[in-house]
Formats: sequence, C-alpha cells, structure tokens
Amino acid sequence: MPHFYDTNHPVDSEYRKEYLNFVDEHLSEGINGYEQKAWFIRPGVLRQWWTQRGSRRIPRLLDYRTYIGETIIIESYLIIFSILVYIGQPQYIDDFVRLGLRDVQLPLPDDMNNLGGDPHTTNMLDSFRKYQWKFCPVYFTKGMVKKKIDPRQILPIKKSRSLRSLMDSNMKTIINATTLYADCFDPNWNSQETIVFKQFRTNENNTLRYAWRRECNAMNSIGDCKQTVRYLGSFEQNDRCFVMSEYANGGSLLDLFKRNIRPQTTEEINRFWTALTSLLKAINRFHNLKFRAEEHPAGFAHRDINPENILVFYDEDDPFSDDFTLKLTDFETATAAQVIDKTELSPHDNDGNRTYSAPEASRAYGEQESDLLQLPFHCDIWSLGCVLAEALVWLGGGREAIQAAEHARRNSIITHHSHLIGGGYGSCFHDGVAVLQCVLYSNRDGLANLLPTDNISYRVSNIIERHMLQPSNARTRRSMDIWNEFNKLFKSSVTSSTQSPIHHTSPLSPALPSTVKKGSSYGDIATITPPPRSKLRDVQNLPNNEKPLSTLQLDPPVDSGRSSGCTYREPVSPQPQLKASDSLKSTIRPSPNDPVRSEATVSTFAGTPSDDLRAPDRTEQKPHSTAQSRLFPPVSISEISDYHHKKWHREEIPGYQEFKKKIGERHFLIIIDDSITMRSNDKVLEFTESLAWLVKPIDSSRVEIRLASNPTKSYNTGLLRKSTAKLLKPIHAIFRAQGAGGLCNMEFVLNRILNERGVIAPEHPTSVLVLTDGIWEGGSDKGDNIMGSIAGVLKKMRDANLARTDFTIQFVSFGDNEAGIARLQYVDDHPPLDSQGEKRDIVDHKRHTDNIWEILWGAASDEVDKQ
Repeated sequence: MPHFYDTNHPVDSEYRKEYLNFVDEHLSEGINGYEQKAWFIRPGVLRQWWTQRGSRRIPRLLDYRTYIGETIIIESYLIIFSILVYIGQPQYIDDFVRLGLRDVQLPLPDDMNNLGGDPHTTNMLDSFRKYQWKFCPVYFTKGMVKKKIDPRQILPIKKSRSLRSLMDSNMKTIINATTLYADCFDPNWNSQETIVFKQFRTNENNTLRYAWRRECNAMNSIGDCKQTVRYLGSFEQNDRCFVMSEYANGGSLLDLFKRNIRPQTTEEINRFWTALTSLLKAINRFHNLKFRAEEHPAGFAHRDINPENILVFYDEDDPFSDDFTLKLTDFETATAAQVIDKTELSPHDNDGNRTYSAPEASRAYGEQESDLLQLPFHCDIWSLGCVLAEALVWLGGGREAIQAAEHARRNSIITHHSHLIGGGYGSCFHDGVAVLQCVLYSNRDGLANLLPTDNISYRVSNIIERHMLQPSNARTRRSMDIWNEFNKLFKSSVTSSTQSPIHHTSPLSPALPSTVKKGSSYGDIATITPPPRSKLRDVQNLPNNEKPLSTLQLDPPVDSGRSSGCTYREPVSPQPQLKASDSLKSTIRPSPNDPVRSEATVSTFAGTPSDDLRAPDRTEQKPHSTAQSRLFPPVSISEISDYHHKKWHREEIPGYQEFKKKIGERHFLIIIDDSITMRSNDKVLEFTESLAWLVKPIDSSRVEIRLASNPTKSYNTGLLRKSTAKLLKPIHAIFRAQGAGGLCNMEFVLNRILNERGVIAPEHPTSVLVLTDGIWEGGSDKGDNIMGSIAGVLKKMRDANLARTDFTIQFVSFGDNEAGIARLQYVDDHPPLDSQGEKRDIVDHKRHTDNIWEILWGAASDEVDKQ
C-alpha cells in the first residue's frame, strides 16, 4: 500500500514512522460513494495500537507543553489525534479540545475554519480534510434516518452479495446482504455483522426517491413490531438512497417454498402456521397507527404482500423449531399514513405484485393503468390470504403443487377471463370480482395430501376461504378478528393434539399424485390428478361452518381428453353465462352456518384448452423440425415480442424459468449479417430486439451486438443496463441507411470477431448467435469456407481448457433461399476436427421461426441439435 504522508514534516520521528508503517499495514477495504474500492483504518485497530499496555505511544508524540491528558484523547479524540499524527501535526490536538471538536463530529466539512486563519493552521486543516477519510469510515448507530453522507466517506463493507437478480434494468432497487466490520457499528444498534442494504436507484431515476421516503416513513411509523423486519435506518450518499434492515438467514418464504423442506411433525406444522398467520398482527399494526399530535386513528396499506416479501428466520439445523419466525418486509409501495375515515379508503397505485393483489385493485384494461384508485386497507388481507392458500398447497404437495396450481389459474384466466390477460394478472387468484374456483380445487388437493401428523390445516383452510379470499364487501375487514380465529384454533390444537381430532382412515402421501402429460403448452409437466373423494372423508365429520369451502359441493372436473397446461377447468354452464359476481355468490359468500348450495355449482366441467399462456398470434411459426422439444415448451419469437412490447414479465413466458436455471449465467454475442439481402427482411431487427430483451437478465457481461459490415464495432447494454430499444436504435438507423454493401463475407466476419482478445474466455460461457440468410460471398456452395474459422475457435477452446458447451455458435436463418439454407445445414451437420483430431460439435442451425428455447439451447444440447 503506498504512503500518503509527507516524511519531511518537522515533527517526524521514529515513533511517528513506526505509526505510519502500522497504518499502511493494517488498512481494510471498503467502498466510497463513487462505488470505488477505498482503504481505511478501522477504529478498533487504532485503539489497540494507541492503548497497548506499556507502550506510552500517545505521551511520546504529545508536545511536553500540552495540558491534554491521555485519557481524554482516548475517550473522545482518538481519531482526530490519529489523523494529526499521520499528517505530522499532533500539537494541534490542543485546539480541537479547546473548541470541543470531537471524533463524533468527523468528518470535518470543507468550509470549517474554526481553528483560525493563519497560514500554518490553514495548511494543517487542508491536510486534515484530505486524509481524514482514511480514518473515519461511516460508523453505523441508532438515529441514522435519511442521513446525508459525503461521497468521500467510506462505507466499511467487508463483503456483500446480491439477494435478488440485478440483471433486469427495470429493477427499482438493489438488495444486498452486507457484512460490516464489527468495530464500525454500535452493538446496541444491531448485534449481527450482516445486515441488508436496500439501494434505491435514485442516481438513475430520481422519482424513486419517493419510494425510498415511503419505505423510510412506513418503517419508522411501525416502530417495534415482532412481525415486521427490524428497521435499522436509512441514508443517502452521492444520490444513492439506502434503507438498512435486519438480515434473514432463511431468505424469503418463496425461497422456503423452493427449498421444499416442509414441516413434518404436528408441532412443526403448528409452528409454521402460527408464524405465517401472525403476519396479521403486522397488518393490524400499520392499519391502526396514531398520529402523535392527534388521537385520530391513522394507518397505511402495504399493497405488496407476497411470498418474496415475507422473510424467514430459523435455525438452519432445525428449521421449524421454536426459533422459526416470519416477518413482513418491503414497504416501498406502501401508501402514506393518513387519518382513517369511515370508508377506510386510501389511494392505490398498484405498483406491487399483481398476482396477489385483491380483485378490487385490478386494472384489467390499459386505460386504467394511470388511475389512482381509492381502495380499502383490507386489500392486504386478501393478499395474505393468497399467500396462506399457497402455503396450504405447498404443505400438501411441495413446490410442484404450487406450480401446478399456478398453471391452473393461468389456464382458467385464459379460457374464461381473458380481460385479465396481460398487465401482470396472468396468474392472479381472482376473476376481477371473486376467487377463482380452481384456487379452491388446489386447496382441496392440498388438504387431500396432507401428512397424517397434520391435524390443523383443514380448519386453517376454512378460515382462509371464509374470511380472507372473499370479495371486498364480504371480506373480514379487521386483521385481528381473523387472527383471533386462528389463535383459538391453535390453542385448541395444542390441547387436543394427543387426541387427534381428525383421524385419517388411510395414510396420506406427502406428495400430490401426478401424471405426466405430453405435448402440453408447458412441455412435459407433472399435472395434478383429482384426488379421490374418499381421501376427504375425515373432514366431513366437522360442522359445516368449520369445513373449508373447497370441500363443499365441489365436484371433480371431468377429463375432456384434451391436453392442457392444467388439469382443472373453470366450470362452463350450458346456460347463458352469468356474471362472476352472480355465479359465485353462493359458493364464495356463504353465511357462517349455511353450507354452499349445490344448485349454485355447475357440475358439468369442460374446458377449452389453450395452447399457450397468452395465445398470441402463431401464424408466423413454421418450425423446420416437427419434433417437439422434450426440454422446453414451444415459444416463438413473435410471442416473445408480444411479451416485450406489452411489458409483461419474462417470468410469465412458458419455459423461461426452466431455461434460465438450466443455462445459468451466460454471455450472449449476436452477430447480424446486415448485407443487402438481410436488410430487406423486416423480421431481422424484430428478432434481435426480442432476443436481446429475453436474455438480458441472464447476461451479467451485457448483451453484445456486432454487425457484419463493421465487425469490430460493439453495441452493448452498457454499465447502466440501457433499455433494449436504446441498444437497437443505432442499428435501426444503419438498416434504414442507403448504400448497403454487397454480400456478406462470413469467413472474414467470424475471424475478425472470434479472434479478438477476451471473446473466448473461461470466465464467461458464451453463446454466439449469427443471424443470416446464408447468402455469402466467396467459398464453396456447401459452406466449407467458414470451417477454418470454427476450427480456430476449437483450438482456442482446447488451449483454454473449455468444455464443449462453454462456447457455442448458433446460426439462425432468415428467408427461404435454398442455397443459403443448405449451406447452413451443411455447417451444422459437418463439425470440423479440433487440433487433437477429435470432433467437437459447437455449431447448430435453426430457423428464426423455431422454438426460441431450441434456438438458445440448440448448440449446447446434442438432443436439440439433432432435431
């Protein structure tokens, strides 16, 4: 580490040199407000140096005329004294003590000049301010609320890791698990070194400052609540705004669902439900605040309760022990606290997760997107009810059952409630008015597959369905009223657990029975088989008002014999269709003592299966292989374009999650043949833009585009992850320009690009996608002219010890030129030998109309390559 001091200072001595060497050898790495690595000396390390027994280091460096005692310096001026010694001016400690300028007041502002204006003092202050950043990192303590921090001050971050994918440029926040140095925070502020830093990207979008303030205000107003994540403070540095909170070692409830480690014993199941339903207490807290100056009831709504915003705290060796706790987090979409009138309405902008939003909050039509609806606070109760229903399904069948239930909701919405398609409602739990009946079917399946040790989930389901998943005018409004119902249930369960009030007449499997359906819109997926009604006979011993609605008068659907993404269909009446509010009145809004009327439930089940979640126009799709991939569901680039331009989420695309998990982090290099024959094809740029949008979250190295006309020029998303439209803007301009060259010399293009330093590198697996019509200049008709280029790539891969799938080349053809298609097929079918005389096939060819997953995976998969 280089020295930053002037050894020619007149007060330099052996003692000071020893100190300077000590500082340079004990620097720790942090990060400043410019997001640069910066080095600092920790306060605990300094204290150890100055207070070493018998060293008398402070007195040796003090002027004999000073009146300052060693104890005073150690208690209040140790950092100031350390800086003064570092710059060779320890005698000025008298002036700092005289003016009462203590360590807690550091760093000194640039305009501070209280010590006098003489040249010597001015020079000392300039040096002090220059080097103070090395000695006064941010010290985290109570009371840091929206604190402004100088960008030169160093955040004492030991290590940091992402808690959420940051690849999507639409993300509003960056969330990291951050470990601080133990001596850089007050132990009364937080007992653990690891906390959560949630950074709002206000340096890129200043309007996010309102979301930051909303979250700070919400968490401040909640105060101490065991069911909400503990708020540790907030600060702003260099236009970046942060919220700090406690770290959950179990991740989110969504992570718990994915891990598929479920409670097994009666005690564990009861602890799980107690922790989850206790979130009603959190809702009660922020629905019922009081302004300090007035005694009027006030509150706010969370607006984004979903499994990802529920944090898990547990013992990793015994997950469902007494330590198992769930807490609500993420208040950035919360409404502002307001006085509650009799209507209990508040403004609602619907920025949260729409899958879990209440029916009355839905904006089914694009014209409603900018509306600021006035909605009741108890929308939060619906959202939590959806989470509880998902937990019930998970207890019965694990993650696979949750996925099957989601597919059922998607199919129901596509078939019967198409007005909800798009806008984030593709897998919501309602039809715009009331709960979907397929949700009740999923609940019933969960009940049918509970463990024999579970004697409580039946009654939990009843409370969820009768009090929470109800239309707005029938929903229980007070969260504590619902919690009291759950609490009575848990107490009775504890006292009667040895008596087993619900006896299973036969062992119930912990996993849902399933069958595999071929050729569905999701590929080969496990779909839920309707459970035998005998499995539910135990619950029939309960009084009607204690039975879940999902077990009352819900007949199993009849298999239509047609393949679909879900097993269950929404009932279709042979009579003229009723409005959802009418058809579900009896089944979804029962009185506490009245069973569901059978005449309100249609027993004829038939569904019109959908080939796709959104069923966009498929007229363009003409796959050159009729065999359907057994790896991923069929999705065309035109469908991807629909998702992109309608601003739907990538996660809603069939197969996206599976593909992202399978391929891992990967760099994508798109080479466009922009010769005259390709520029006339308007599908080329549509394909490029949709493809770049699709893979952008997977590519942490930034999606890169090259043009054959200028192969050394790189277009990429940049450090700020620019939008796909901005990325393609200059390429659109080039395609529109006059004077396009002749045919593409593909051999020259590949050699120029693939021989660049860093293109073939072990640190980032790469997929090269070459968009072309195969009409090239030079070379034979078969395509032998580029075989040398591919052989060169194989040699580089061999030298770098890369696996075959670490670098692949996928040719994507456009147009119908027979010679061009034959050339590309020849390249696909005749892999060259590598430098060791072995065949390593890294090349594939697909048409641009083929399944997008086969295009992206083809060169890396022998199975897809052969199709």
